[in-house]
Amino acid sequence: MTRSGGTLSLIAALAAAGALTFTAVYTVVQTGCADQGEIVQRGSVLELVGGCVEHGDLPVGPQQPKDPGADQAEGKQTPGKIRP
Repeated sequence: MTRSGGTLSLIAALAAAGALTFTAVYTVVQTGCADQGEIVQRGSVLELVGGCVEHGDLPVGPQQPKDPGADQAEGKQTPGKIRP
């Protein structure tokens, strides 16, 4: 890689980083949320109290099986576990 090619790559990367930073800041400023909320520690759990996020705004995670052994009995492999 030539010296001018490396400089051009660096300038392009810095411009992209600047554009992404500007977009993130602009998005946060335009949310229109007066209550920023606060993070409260309850035991060993951190919880967001207040803010503009409603329960319905959050995606629903995968449902856990009621019987953890049911998948193994059917020969299904649970994510994150490697079967020998």
